[in-house]
Amino acid sequence: MIISNKMRNATSVHFSTKHLPLILLLLSSLAFWGCKDEENIRLVTCSDGDTYALDYRLILFQDTRIWLTENDGDVAFDEPLSTSTFGVQFLNFEQACENEYTVSVASSQVGSGSNSGLIAERLYVSEYGQVPSGSALDQTIPPSLFGAVVNFQPESQIVIHDCPAIDSVHFWLNTNQEFDIPGEERYRYEYFPDENVLVITTKQMRATAQDAIVAIRTEQEEEWYGLELDILTGQVESDAPFNELIPLEVLSVPVAWPTDAFFKELEIRWFNSVANKRSTIIGWQRDETDNVSVMVPVGTTGPFIFTAGWNDGQRYEAAQVFEAWPTQVVVSSQIDAQATKYNYPDLELNTSGVDIVVLSGFYDRPEASESCQRYYTSPVAEGELTLRFPFFAPRLRDARLDRVYEGALQENVTIGFYHYPAMNGSYSWYLRNVRSQQVSGQAWLESLEYELFSFPL
Repeated sequence: MIISNKMRNATSVHFSTKHLPLILLLLSSLAFWGCKDEENIRLVTCSDGDTYALDYRLILFQDTRIWLTENDGDVAFDEPLSTSTFGVQFLNFEQACENEYTVSVASSQVGSGSNSGLIAERLYVSEYGQVPSGSALDQTIPPSLFGAVVNFQPESQIVIHDCPAIDSVHFWLNTNQEFDIPGEERYRYEYFPDENVLVITTKQMRATAQDAIVAIRTEQEEEWYGLELDILTGQVESDAPFNELIPLEVLSVPVAWPTDAFFKELEIRWFNSVANKRSTIIGWQRDETDNVSVMVPVGTTGPFIFTAGWNDGQRYEAAQVFEAWPTQVVVSSQIDAQATKYNYPDLELNTSGVDIVVLSGFYDRPEASESCQRYYTSPVAEGELTLRFPFFAPRLRDARLDRVYEGALQENVTIGFYHYPAMNGSYSWYLRNVRSQQVSGQAWLESLEYELFSFPL
């Protein structure tokens, strides 16, 4: 294999732990062997080019590879990157031909054993089209609240002492059904009148909120009281007297859905700390969602986020943020999008009301020890356009790895079209505010509002 020395001299990689502007990218590791000796790969250089700067933060894996692809498909940069340095890393690509590139990061599953061939074929690839100079790739922060895993919680008990007779207990650690075992309750409770003790037992589960409210309604007063739990840094396990519980109030709101919507579900969160980006799930309903009621501490003023999911033959989502409790929630989507033709590596689209397209695909051949998960994100222009997916990292290419890599966007592929009301056509806004969440306060709340239309490709 022949690699130009000129290309190596035209690039440099620096490292820094300084906080830099970030976009979000799923990163992991890579352990590969090289391509065949007879292959001649020419990487593009530009004698009168500028400098392309890129910041990125890696998740803790062994090795990572990154390559940059120009609009015409030529590869401008292809290098391994060390994960031995913590924090933000800085890539300085001198003599860059363009101010934006498709940025691809490939990694392998971390595992034991010395069979490099087996490891090499378990690929994880994240790719971003049209990434402008000065951006960053950071995969250490979840991209959104909805369904994001915070941590795993073991089976736990919540014990309330000196408790009057109760008739209801309600709370959520998550609203994601894939974490549930069919037919199994998420929690159960038992009241012991002789001891005036209430025992709530939760099953093992993943928590998708930073905080939770255990809501308890007394039998005689028919009033709700709540116990606040810190899920992010603490445990569900708790032992408290009833007089430490806070009074709760019930808030209700009508919800208007599209007329042809079915499989409806609605999650409601309260932002109990906007400054720290913390939320509490206060309500979740499926199907019977024309009117919803939640319980919050008395005097709660918001903000709140309503995230709706529904079908009308295809899958939709929409998230809306309200500074105060709304008088009505109208669920809708303005997205209109089609995949008109797909002949890999070209995908033709026709879109309206779309800002971002995301493709996720999975290729798996267990009998051949081959698998690949691949994610591709790109800004989208109004009307007709063609996406061209990049080729695999040139220095690692061979027939088998190409098949695994390319197969991930040809089989089991889902395409998602996103609209962000606050984006206003700015891809830089998306990279910083949504993918990296490098904003706070009102700007952060605005970045959480979106519409999504998705379907299998």
